[in-house]
Parts: sequence; structure tokens; C-alpha cells
Amino acid sequence: MVNKSRMIYLGHCLSSWGDRMWSYAVAVFLMRLDSNSLILTAIYGLFISGSVLMFGSSVGNWIDKMPRLRAAQLSLLIQNSSVACYAIILLTVESMSSKTYGLLMFAKVSAIVIGVVARLASTALSIIIQKDWIVVIADGDQSMLSSLNSVLRRIDLLTKLLAPLVCGLIITFGSFKVGCGFIAGWNILSMFFEYFILRSVYRNTPKLATKSKNVSAIPVENPSEHDKTLLGEESSAAPEDRIELDRKNSEDPGKLYSMFKFILLIPKGWKQYMSQSTVLVGLGLSFLYMTVLGIDIISNAFMLSQCFSASLVGIVVGASAVTGILSTFMYSPLVSRIGTVKTGLLASLCQVLTLVPCLASIFVAGSPFIYLPVLNHDYSNSYESNNVTLQFNALSPTTVSQVNEHQNVLLKCEDGVQPPSSYLSITMLMIGIVLGRIGLWGFDLAATQLFQENIKEHERGVVGGVQSSMNSLMDLLHFMLVIALPKPGQFGVHVIVSVTFVTVGHIMYGVYSYKNWNVAQNEPADSDS
Repeated sequence: MVNKSRMIYLGHCLSSWGDRMWSYAVAVFLMRLDSNSLILTAIYGLFISGSVLMFGSSVGNWIDKMPRLRAAQLSLLIQNSSVACYAIILLTVESMSSKTYGLLMFAKVSAIVIGVVARLASTALSIIIQKDWIVVIADGDQSMLSSLNSVLRRIDLLTKLLAPLVCGLIITFGSFKVGCGFIAGWNILSMFFEYFILRSVYRNTPKLATKSKNVSAIPVENPSEHDKTLLGEESSAAPEDRIELDRKNSEDPGKLYSMFKFILLIPKGWKQYMSQSTVLVGLGLSFLYMTVLGIDIISNAFMLSQCFSASLVGIVVGASAVTGILSTFMYSPLVSRIGTVKTGLLASLCQVLTLVPCLASIFVAGSPFIYLPVLNHDYSNSYESNNVTLQFNALSPTTVSQVNEHQNVLLKCEDGVQPPSSYLSITMLMIGIVLGRIGLWGFDLAATQLFQENIKEHERGVVGGVQSSMNSLMDLLHFMLVIALPKPGQFGVHVIVSVTFVTVGHIMYGVYSYKNWNVAQNEPADSDS
């Protein structure tokens, strides 16, 4: 069991490292293309989130029907090859001495298309390993399941700490081309190692070879003989009839159904998700995705727009990972002492408290918030409609010499961007975000374990897929809001909206906790009667 756990940890480490480097490099590349606006990164995020929203349920249903090992291997192959392919494209584009409009447009479209494919494959692999395989490996041992969850999350956060930092240093002291080459090479090599690890764990865990008899997580009413075949069920037709059925497949309406059934399965998957006892936990978790108060492509781009260098952005990302890792060490002892539900409630309270400095940051010196005339009394002169130059805070004019002073390893302004008059606002914002990881990841672990303990085996894929869709729906909304208000000076609006949604999400979990407490209180009375 120890060996299997270590193999799972190693595979997750390799996969997570590649994902983190990829996410960081894409943010830097898109910001290099348009350093004066967040709209390009928001459009990228919009398509990525939209793809999971649209196809998350179908991906989950596909996982439930596929053999475990085959599903994991296909997801791994598609994910790593997609990332390596785009890294090579970026390397090629950066090597061109003359970058035409068509070439840059090709790079942007490729980022979206390949990013969508990689994200769907990454979502599938995450559901397979973290929502299914480790539950089977734990085999009903709650303590082991809690430990597996904690270590996997700790690895995820460690790679979040180290991967962007290493990638940022490579880009800062080497070049962007070197960084792209490193990412491509990593994903190609790690794919073979991860493939071997998946086979090893599968062969040493016999229970992974068997699944619940419910082949399709979402039942189909009155399926035809052809539909039964599509769903993997045994057809009742005689052998000679099956031959005739196969001959008429091209004329059978079931063929059309097989092409578009993923669309028909979407509403059924959501209905199945809403019937779960943990639905409030899932909804509360999804509301936490409607935020810019995280370490993602938008916050990275915003830090770059505030004259943070690639290295400093990597340091902030690393600091957030350290606080998140601290949360994983606290999680298992807390669960053993007060239980999963109360641990999640405590984590919720911790994150809500860290929203205070984030909200306060938009009202202090150095804030780029253009809707505060007291702090930005001269913004109308410097905030030009053509967005060629941005004066993020006009407490006092910023001279060219002051801009040059900021060109160092930690503070470096992109072309056409002037530094803020004070770094108090961005510092408060980052402190709130970094400290908020303690509560966020503790809550995420509690929610994950509640799903694992309460969702049936044959429903894990589809419910996990719909949960990913819910998360992506909120992610989609936050990207749409950034597209509508893409200027760094409008970032304060996003902070206010984010604080609201995160708070509401934790209130939902509070309602679930209260209902759970009431059920626990009534159980002894019911048993006595």
C-alpha cells in the first residue's frame, strides 16, 4: 500500500509540475502580446472555462463507462502531447525575426484551441485519480483517504510554489524561448514516466480492474438494441439479428444518437448532481471560482501590469503555495479531532477573514481603481481611451527617471506601462490572497473528502464532471466580467464582486453544516424510538 501511494504521489507530482509551468508560461506569453489590457488573457480563460462547462458532464460520463486504465492513459496522452505541441509553437513564434499579424493571430488561436483540449484532458485525469482511484486504494479507510487527499494537495501546492518560480527564473535570466523548450521537453519525458506509473498502480490494485455494474452513470430510457450496444450492454438480439443490425448501422437512428448523445446527457447529469446530499457543498465550492482573488492567469497578468517582474510574480505564486501547504499539514489532524464538516467550516471562516485586506486594498494609496476620484484625481488626463499609455495612480506625476528606477529583477514595467505611485495597494491585495490560501485549500480538501465519502462509485465520474462544469461556469463568469472591464484601473470592481461571491459560497457551506448538525442531533432520537 505504501508503494502504491508513493507511485500515485510521484505521478501526480510530474503531472502537476507540467500543468503549473504551462499555466504560468501562457499568462506571460499573452501579457507580452498585449501588456496594456487583461482582455486577451480573459478571452483565453473564457474559452477554457466554457469548454469544461459544456463538456464536463460528458467527460465524466465517458470516464464512468471506460475501463479505468484506458481512460487514464488516453487522458494523459492527450494532455501532455497538447501542452508540448503548443510549447513548440511558442518556441517557433519567438524564434521568428519578423512576427506578422497572421503569425501572431495563429499563435493566439492555437493557444485557445490547444488549451481547450489540454484542459479537458487534465480535468478527466484529475477526476480519474483524485475522485476515483484513491478512493478505491483507500478501500473504506477514512484516515488513509484523508492522508491521500492531503498529500496530493500538498504536492499540487509544492509544484505551484516551485514550477512558476523555476519557470520565471528561466525566462528572466535565460529567455522565453528557453522556457518554452523546457516546458515541451518536460511534458514529453514525463508522459512516459506517468504512463508507466499508471500501469504499475493499476496492476498492483486488483479492485481497480472492476467497476460497478452500472455501466452508464446516466440511464437512457427505453434504449433500442443499437443504443444498448453503444452503452456497452448485452444485446438481447440473436447472433444473426446482430449481423443484420450491424449492416444497418448507417441507416439506424441510433447512429445519429451516438453522435449527439453527449448533448442529451448534459441535463441528466446536472439532475443527478442536484440530487446529491452534498449539493450545497458543491455549489459553495463553485462560487469560490467566481473570483480574481486567486493565483491564476488574471491575477498574474494584473501583477505584471503593476510592474511586477516575472520573477516577483513567481515569488508571490510560491508564497501562496507555502500557505496552502501549511493548510494541508493542518487538515488531517483537524479532521481526526473535530471531523470533516467542522474542519471545512473552520477553513471557511479563515478565508472570509482574509478578504478584508483584499477589499481594503482598493481604497488605499497606489490603487489603480479609476472610480475613486479622491485617490485618482488626475486619472482623466492619463487614462487614455486608446489605451496606449496607462497612469495607474495619479497622486503625483511619474517621471521617466522614476520608471527607469523600477527596471530591476523584482520590479519591471512592460513597454508603455508606468509604475504606480505607491505599492501599498498591490501589496495589501497580495497579502490577502496569499493568506487566503490557508482557508481555501483546507475548505477544498474538506469538500473533496465529503464528495468521496457520499457519492456512489458508479456516479463519481458524472458528478465529478458536473462539479467541474459548475466550477467552470463561475470561472467563465469571472472571465466575462474581466472582458467587460479589462483595464487594470477597473480591477477594483472585480475585487468587490469576488469578495461577494466567495462570502456567499461559504454561507452555502454553513447551511450544509447546519443541516448536517441537525441530522446528527436527530439520529439518536430516531434510533431510540
